[in-house]
Amino acid sequence: MWQIESACLPQALMESSGFSVGWETGLVVGDTLPAVSQLLIANFFHLQSYSRADCRLRWATLRCNDVLIGAAPVVQLPRCPIPSLLNTFWRTRLNWLSPFFKRNIILVDTSFLAYLPISPILGTDDLDAASARQRLCEFIWDELSPDSLTVTEPEQRAYLGVPQGWDQYTTLPIALIDLAKHSSFEDYVRSLSQKRRRNLRKEQQAFSAASGTIEHTEGPLSQDSDILHELINCLKASESRARIVAPYNSVMIDQAAFASQRQTLFIARIGGKIVGFMSFLRDRDNWLQLHGGFDYQQSLTGYAYHNLIYHAIERAIDADVQGMLMGPLNNEAKRRASTKLLPMVNCVKQRSGFDRLLSRLWLYKRLGAYAGPFEPFRVTKPSASCSHWR
Repeated sequence: MWQIESACLPQALMESSGFSVGWETGLVVGDTLPAVSQLLIANFFHLQSYSRADCRLRWATLRCNDVLIGAAPVVQLPRCPIPSLLNTFWRTRLNWLSPFFKRNIILVDTSFLAYLPISPILGTDDLDAASARQRLCEFIWDELSPDSLTVTEPEQRAYLGVPQGWDQYTTLPIALIDLAKHSSFEDYVRSLSQKRRRNLRKEQQAFSAASGTIEHTEGPLSQDSDILHELINCLKASESRARIVAPYNSVMIDQAAFASQRQTLFIARIGGKIVGFMSFLRDRDNWLQLHGGFDYQQSLTGYAYHNLIYHAIERAIDADVQGMLMGPLNNEAKRRASTKLLPMVNCVKQRSGFDRLLSRLWLYKRLGAYAGPFEPFRVTKPSASCSHWR
């Protein structure tokens, strides 16, 4: 699932007159690009309709004789303050530099496709992956003239190689909870280690003792809903505490976009007050996490976050869900619940030699995800454990 095989259209053929690269305003995938469902494409275009000056969404496409054979989701961040990309320690100390240190940043990733652990360079089964990446990235670079272009791919796709002038470093892996072998929540609990089972029971008891409850609702939500405003407050509270803040959050957590989004929500209350929530989109046999927000101050003692995960797992198993994709691994509770971590790698091209040197020496490490010395980190071989997820 969600694996695009490379290979048959050679680069020489892709450079022929029958091939063209351009922007797409309405993408109908169907069977042409099997890696992504129409549901996720629709979710992308829903969020694209809320694009704003500081975050613009679009699709770059590759066609052969007007037939769609490749595409890439593009997020443009004009004049993005670089300090806003740093981890919490450096973000708070260097925020004063934001007005003076802005860059036009382009991201090619699956952040608006529910963080699918696939390459954002989508293509038909007979499309050469390396050639498609080169053509699409060259088009994006020339058309938008960014200061930096980042392509985020699974580890085994990054193994295709780092083009000259690009750097490569590891970023947060994608967390997966595999439920295919579990027939009930009790069966899932029995699969855990003795220590994890003991902690799970302790966390459930603490939640109950704190008068914790979890409710389930379906989006879209009414704009006038009291619940909506509390959920948005939870999203903002999470953003203020995040180690790394996603630069596209202005669209991702836009109130109107969030309210009108199709999603399944699990909401935690302690003493009747909403302290956190998670939302998912069902795609085929899997749940993909779209959002999560918490008032950490009030939810901590009752382990609301942990109990939301347990409740979602139980409901997912009851619904015959095979796997839960939890997005980037950004907290300990998510790590403990995950059965597999799918490594991801960023490939970065920068226009300024100074920016590239500064990034290599200092910036990548302060992003909280760097895993290499001065020389760009290179994947030496693909990992069998992350070739695809089921």
